[in-house]
Amino acid sequence: MRAIVVDQPGGIETLMVRDVPEPEIGSKEILIETAYCGCNWADLQRRQGTYPHRVDYPHIMGREVSGTVVALGLEAEGFAVGDRVIAIPSSGGYAERCIAPTRLVSRLPDMIPFDIGAAFQVQATTAW
Repeated sequence: MRAIVVDQPGGIETLMVRDVPEPEIGSKEILIETAYCGCNWADLQRRQGTYPHRVDYPHIMGREVSGTVVALGLEAEGFAVGDRVIAIPSSGGYAERCIAPTRLVSRLPDMIPFDIGAAFQVQATTAW
């Protein structure tokens, strides 16, 4: 799977497209085929090394995504493969696939495009 990886803090030049293993899905998580990923202030701080919480490098950024459910953990409930969703992933969203706990996933109505959905959870609430 391809992802944008940051090996160390720095500028935009630290963003590298790389092949990485697909994240392992936990029992109450879902695997999402990423359609869009938002870019927000926390992502920039992680890349620059100024985020107030610990960031382990190498790091895949991306804290809000939209996409399609492709797999469910054994105890994941409320979603089905093929569902359109928005999520705050536990693995980085700057990747072809990411995982998210079901408690941080919501269905995305068909009338809302994936690009708008990707910005809804964090960027829209910040603007509000």
